[in-house]
Amino acid sequence: MIVQSIKMALKAIVANKMRSFLTMLGIIIGVFSLVVLVSLVDGATSFVTNSISSLGGDYVEISVSNDKGNPLTDFDLDEIENFEEVKELAPDITSPATFVGNGKEKKGSLIGISSPFLE
Repeated sequence: MIVQSIKMALKAIVANKMRSFLTMLGIIIGVFSLVVLVSLVDGATSFVTNSISSLGGDYVEISVSNDKGNPLTDFDLDEIENFEEVKELAPDITSPATFVGNGKEKKGSLIGISSPFLE
């Protein structure tokens, strides 16, 4: 019975060459796409992991605001600094600015950061 099924399948493949070719082409393209996608995701994962690892285990940068979208206050920062897991806290602020030099103006961002950041 199995032999007869195989013979019938081979006859159907030979009789429908174009359909068989298109089916094989679809399977090949699908497998190739899957391999490429998995490789890209694996590469991206490795890149992100290596980038985070290069920062070291003792440095974390977090951007936090309150429930209304406002930056944290000094009181909030003092509360965070009291956690025993927090070794140092270095708040920063960014503001849009216009820089003037040699008679030219350039728009950019002005960033101010507290001294513990250097430590």
